[in-house]
Amino acid sequence: MREADGYARILRSTSVMGLASAVQAVVGLVRVKLVALLLGPSGIGVLALYTATTTLIGTLTSAGWPTSAVRALAQAHERHDDAQLAEIAAVLRHACWLSGLAGWLLMAALSPWLSDWVFASRRHAGALAMLGAVVLLGSLASGHASVLQGVQRIGDIARYNVVAAVLGTLVAVALYAGMGHAGIVPALVASAVVQLAFASHFAARVQVPHAAPTWAMTWRRLRDLSGLGLALTWSAVLMAALDLFVRTVVMRTLGVDAAGHHQAAWMLSGVFAGFILTAMAADYYPRLSAQIDDPVAATRLVNHQTEIGMLLALPGLISTLVFAPLLLSVFYSNDFRPGAALMPWFVAGVFGRIVAWPLGFVLIARGASALFAISETLFVLLQATLAFVLIGRYGLSGAALAFALSYAIYALAVFALARRLIGFRWSATVRALLALSALAAALFAVLSKHLDTRTLSIVGAAAVLLSAMLSLREVVRRLDRDHPLAARVRKAAPWLV
Repeated sequence: MREADGYARILRSTSVMGLASAVQAVVGLVRVKLVALLLGPSGIGVLALYTATTTLIGTLTSAGWPTSAVRALAQAHERHDDAQLAEIAAVLRHACWLSGLAGWLLMAALSPWLSDWVFASRRHAGALAMLGAVVLLGSLASGHASVLQGVQRIGDIARYNVVAAVLGTLVAVALYAGMGHAGIVPALVASAVVQLAFASHFAARVQVPHAAPTWAMTWRRLRDLSGLGLALTWSAVLMAALDLFVRTVVMRTLGVDAAGHHQAAWMLSGVFAGFILTAMAADYYPRLSAQIDDPVAATRLVNHQTEIGMLLALPGLISTLVFAPLLLSVFYSNDFRPGAALMPWFVAGVFGRIVAWPLGFVLIARGASALFAISETLFVLLQATLAFVLIGRYGLSGAALAFALSYAIYALAVFALARRLIGFRWSATVRALLALSALAAALFAVLSKHLDTRTLSIVGAAAVLLSAMLSLREVVRRLDRDHPLAARVRKAAPWLV
């Protein structure tokens, strides 16, 4: 594949998933705005803690089978092995029922202890037990989504995400409006039902031959998936536990309102980067899995993905940084403006994620389960330790600072591991983009200390415009002249390229 074709495919998949993610983000922000008005910071904090808890339990019982199956599905799809594709898809359905039911039972059994740990009270035990339904529904939906991802049905994944987000939001907001805080649990369950309904609808459109594996065959196949699956589960459980740990430390140390401010700033900081990370999971991961045995092709793909990711994310991240107070007021309320102080560090951490994620997928695609598990464990321990220490010393800003520092270290660590596995090196272009981004961040930090708010906003707006122009120019230069985007830009702004 020519380099221009590789860039074009990454751009196409990122654009499709990016548009879907943008719609999801807008819908999510509208939902959060309405929920913030209906429930206030305390409601947002409780909702975030419920979500983090169900994510932790669901991840714990999933055994990593859905994500591990994507790798197997992608390799079977690349070989046009329909029999194996059908068998893996059928086994995955069985696995999702097993893990989902186990998750619901575990959630119910642990609900008193979870309520004590998270809320320092058993008042939420009944709600947490009922939220076990979300674990089951989410497990079934993830199985259908994995089939779509494994056969690289990017369009269907995008449509599923958008439709589920819109309808789920309508249902949830109606319940919050009618029931107030009492509607949080019903809204989470109803949203999971909507998600499953549309995941199953789009997965049914995939032309996979029917297979009816026996339970013996199912267990045999699951053993094959479990090596990497257990490493993925361990990582996901650690990440969910880390999320819950940080939110719990914030709430217990600084109060439930601070937990709401933390959630608002964390969510907004990742809005403009979310579509890139979503595209990586949807398209880049299965493509890398199919090419991982060719180190040269895999290295080229990682570098291309990193370049496009940074170019597309940079203008959005700068916008978030410059207009943080306004965004928090618009999408939440004036009560959430204290979260603006967290945004510089959260934005730095999100940029680190964009650089690190393409490298992290090398370990998964390679099936290096032990290395992956060890690296993720050390990362979570690092961030948890930093968060605990820095929250105690710097308050809410310490949580954001811990996030940024841990991802900077993580990016360097996974670079070293990718170099060991496939001889990976960052291209000269990626190194130049990293240096330019670091310089821009340092310059903005200096200016923010010496300029008044009005002047800084003007300078920041100019920086957003300049970064958008530079990013567009660099993306167009990587495409063929007859690519639709390149042709439009050359016609509308020939001076740019």
